[in-house]
Amino acid sequence: ADELPQYTGREIGARSREDPRFAALVTEAQRVLGRMLSTSDLKKLFGLYDYLALPPEVLMMLLNYCVSSAPAGNPPSMRQIEKEGAYWARQGIFDQESAARYLKDFADRRAKMGEYLRALQISGRKPVESEEKYIASWIEKGVSAELVALAYDQTILYKKELNWRYLSAILRRWQENGWQTAEDVERGAKPSRRKEPGESGGKKDWMKQYIKR
Repeated sequence: ADELPQYTGREIGARSREDPRFAALVTEAQRVLGRMLSTSDLKKLFGLYDYLALPPEVLMMLLNYCVSSAPAGNPPSMRQIEKEGAYWARQGIFDQESAARYLKDFADRRAKMGEYLRALQISGRKPVESEEKYIASWIEKGVSAELVALAYDQTILYKKELNWRYLSAILRRWQENGWQTAEDVERGAKPSRRKEPGESGGKKDWMKQYIKR
C-alpha cells in the first residue's frame, strides 16, 4: 500500500541508535535533500526501510531519482518519496541492478518525451499529467515524433490552437490507415472528388467520428 505503518518517535530513535545502516541512511538522506528530516519524515523513511524492506543503497537511488526529477527549486516531499518507494516495491525493485534498469528506462522515456514536446512546440515548462498521458500513449503505440509534428500543424491550421483531443484523433486515423511517416500521409491524403448535394462525408465528418471516441 502507498500508506505505510505509523511508527512512534521512540521506535525511530531506538532503531537509529541500534541500526548503523539506518543511521547512515538518515545522514545521507538529509544530505541529498539538503535539510534536516522532521519526525514525520523519519517515520516515512523508516517505513520504506523497515516495512517495505528497501535496502539503503536502493533507497539512496530512490532519493536521488526523486530529487533529480522534481521541478527546479521545488524539492520532493517525503510523502512523494514514500509513494514512489511504494511503487518501486510493487515493481520488485529491491536491488541496485533492478533500480539501475528502472532509472535507465525512465531516462530513455524522458528523452523521448522531449522529442514529442519539441514537435508540439512546447518549451519552458513540463507537461501536465493529462498531456503526459497523451504523449505516453503515442510512444506506446509507436507513433513517431515526426507524425506528431505533422498532426500538430494540421491541428493549428483547423483549430488555431493546440487541441489535444483533435490532434490525437488525427493520429489515430493515420495509424488505422497504416500511415507511419510523413510520406505515407502525403500519399494517402489525396484530394477527394467534389461531393454531390446531400452527400455526407469529408474531413469534418470523419473528424467528428474520431473525436467522439
